[in-house]
Amino acid sequence: MKLARFFFGVAAASFLSVVIASGQAADTQTMTPAVGNSAGNSTTGAEIYTRRCAGCHGADGQAHTRAGTSFHALDFHDPAVMKMTDADLTSIIHDGKKNMPPFGTRLSQDDIENVVAYIHTLQKK
Repeated sequence: MKLARFFFGVAAASFLSVVIASGQAADTQTMTPAVGNSAGNSTTGAEIYTRRCAGCHGADGQAHTRAGTSFHALDFHDPAVMKMTDADLTSIIHDGKKNMPPFGTRLSQDDIENVVAYIHTLQKK
């Protein structure tokens, strides 16, 4: 029971991070493709990603985790995700989308930008 709650919590947190990233209004973020440069710090973003996102999206961003499979987490290497702008990713992380819960109340705007920056590094691998 505790293990199931843990996996659900990890999955929800990861899902929220992606939802928050794509939920930001387009007029507040640069409209660069996801693999472009973002305003965030990818080193700080990696720390946040490991704690909040990797449970669903995996350490490599491919969502090959039990929670990622269950919740249909986005694979950051998917061509559709690669085309998303920073604003798209920020909005998804902030507001949530589909199975991903919102992280806007759990992460600051700077934290979200840092996660988006780290997602870009995963997409380049």
